[in-house]
Amino acid sequence: MDNIIISLIVGIVALIVGIGVTIMVQKKLATSKAKTIIDEATSEAENIKKTKILEDPFPRIKCGTVFFLQH
Repeated sequence: MDNIIISLIVGIVALIVGIGVTIMVQKKLATSKAKTIIDEATSEAENIKKTKILEDPFPRIKCGTVFFLQH
């Protein structure tokens, strides 16, 4: 009878510890994934910003051999 109670208590404690470890690992993975997404978005935003800076601020329209500035 005592062995059954001890086994039951050990099983419940093991289950609680397992649930705790699972929750901690999931939080760690979610944090890591969020950081990765933010880093990728930041990198993409910087690339877009660089591309916009390199674009011609005064687009030109070619008409024959003459270029006209478009306002």
